[in-house]
Amino acid sequence: MLVLTRRTNQRIKIGKDIELVITEVKPDLVRVGIIAPKDVPIFRAEVYEAIERANRDAALAPNAPGISDILQGIVEKSEK
Repeated sequence: MLVLTRRTNQRIKIGKDIELVITEVKPDLVRVGIIAPKDVPIFRAEVYEAIERANRDAALAPNAPGISDILQGIVEKSEK
């Protein structure tokens, strides 16, 4: 992990397309603005983890279609 010290209005570059801007610093809170291309998904970690959990649960659901079911449906539609 890289740890940096920044002050309000200072920035951090990640690659050439992503920039973090420190917008506010309080004793127990730091506000960070993120400048990134629209095609780069940005989530708070807890939201991302909830999405991953929901996807995993849906994939493991007993009535969820498997890949063979999905492929069979595609073949049936193309034959019509």
